[in-house]
Amino acid sequence: MASEGLSKSRSLLEHGQALVARTIGLGQKRWLGVSAVIWLLILVLLIGGYLRLSHINWDQDTHIHPDERFLTMVEDALDLPTSFGEFADSTRSPLNPYNKGYGYFVYGTLPIFLVRIAAEVLHKLNQTAQLWTVAEGVTMDLVGYGGVHLVGRAFSGLFDLGCVALVFYVARRLYDWRVGLLAALLLSFSALPLQQSHFFTVDTFGSFFALLTFYFAVRVLQGGQPGRRGGGWLTYVAVGASLGASIACRINLAPLAGIVLLAAGVRAWDDWHRAAGEEGHAQGVWLNTLIQATLFRLLLMGIVALAVFRLAQPYAFGGTTLADFSLSEQWRDNMRQIRLLMSGDADTPPGHQWANRTPFVFPFVNMVVWGMGLPLGIAAWPGGPSPPYR
Repeated sequence: MASEGLSKSRSLLEHGQALVARTIGLGQKRWLGVSAVIWLLILVLLIGGYLRLSHINWDQDTHIHPDERFLTMVEDALDLPTSFGEFADSTRSPLNPYNKGYGYFVYGTLPIFLVRIAAEVLHKLNQTAQLWTVAEGVTMDLVGYGGVHLVGRAFSGLFDLGCVALVFYVARRLYDWRVGLLAALLLSFSALPLQQSHFFTVDTFGSFFALLTFYFAVRVLQGGQPGRRGGGWLTYVAVGASLGASIACRINLAPLAGIVLLAAGVRAWDDWHRAAGEEGHAQGVWLNTLIQATLFRLLLMGIVALAVFRLAQPYAFGGTTLADFSLSEQWRDNMRQIRLLMSGDADTPPGHQWANRTPFVFPFVNMVVWGMGLPLGIAAWPGGPSPPYR
């Protein structure tokens, strides 16, 4: 009986390890055990988390980052709507920066919503538990100017830590778990992400959803390969949702849609050529069905992306309900203004730092030395051509 129980326990343990291995994409015959890989990934995330979430009040409440200070002022002015109808009404929503005196607002609103909701919850918790205080018996105002930026910085660090995890999964799917661990480790120590993690801006939020979009695009790309899971219509729904969330963080992430279209096109091409080798296959009928299926899934992706963007950036639209898709004239004016600033057609002091710089050399040095940092910069740029995706 004892040996039978031991055998069953061993079988359950092996089954559990196999389940975890399938979850993170590890085979059982590896030179490094599944448990070791999991613990190494956890270690990387712990290191990355400490570097991103420590010393949050690095400027000692002086608010010296101009973009962060602006977002802090906006958050301080906003209020949560009393109903969903009020939230959806762009003309009267207290969560709309345009209704609070900020007529020039070019940031995505999804990060603003997330931080404001979290700040409200944490503020109520803090009033009871008194976890964060400014003086004895005086709790910090986590929804006001003096504290909401700290909530934003914490969220910024958490979303960038999510980027570290996503890099592991993307690299694991394209290569293997060893490349995934190395990529995650290098990103954990990269200079620019660490810097952005300590600012309450929308950048790390946008990076997270952009990486999530890329991850689902890879699943679309590989979905038709033998032994690969994913790539069905649910994956297109997921990539549409993440794409819409990306654009609701930063409007300039809209070109990510092109990557998804490319992934879907390569997938359809591979599926067609894979089926071409099968004898007795009605190629014309099958190709027509494949095109229809791909177009349907892309249409579904587009609908989901638009719906998520409509919900997460509602004040880009000027109507009183979510069913109204007419763009806000104020938002369109903001987009025209920011386009002039980014193109250099409008001369403003922040743009002077880019004048008279050596083309290609200046951005390359900044990207490798000050952006990625030398370890990731050296690993990324001189890297050889990518092997065929598997």
